[in-house]
Amino acid sequence: QVEIIKILYKLGFLVSILLFTYIYHLNLEVFLWLSISSLLVFILTMNMYLIKKSVVSGLFSRKKANYKDLIIEFKEFCAPIASYGIVLMLVGIVDIWLLQHISGLEEVGFYGASFQIGAIGFMVTSAMIPIINREFAYCQENNDGRQIRSLFNKYIPMFFSLSALISIYVAFKADNIIGLFLDDRYTSA
Repeated sequence: QVEIIKILYKLGFLVSILLFTYIYHLNLEVFLWLSISSLLVFILTMNMYLIKKSVVSGLFSRKKANYKDLIIEFKEFCAPIASYGIVLMLVGIVDIWLLQHISGLEEVGFYGASFQIGAIGFMVTSAMIPIINREFAYCQENNDGRQIRSLFNKYIPMFFSLSALISIYVAFKADNIIGLFLDDRYTSA
């Protein structure tokens, strides 16, 4: 039922964009306010639906919540993710800075272009990673090591093979892809 509400929200947003395009001049500012207002309507609709189904007690409930415990639980939950994100961001910044410091700004442009083109190889498989992670977590919760091994042996080689095939295709068609997205200055990327 929640997915139906999400689909209706997206369809409503599409219809409102089309109406604003035909009735009123749609520019970037109108689109921004339309996006914000439709998101607020969606949040309120979801909140009312979840209150009706007794999933949550409401945003402005009179029940006294123990916010200290919620904040502690949130910090414990987010600590590994935040640490990973900070380290990943710092490594990315140092990587780009080091490349610019040693090779120059032109090489940073080549690096960015080649990195984005290289990401094409992982586009399909990265969409499947959350699903596989969910299955691994479910098996881990049930202490089913055999099923984890079976899932790993079934899907991981297939994902690596698919990524390798896409990457090989991109490598052989790099001139066409660069010509499609970039200009001739990036052919050596």
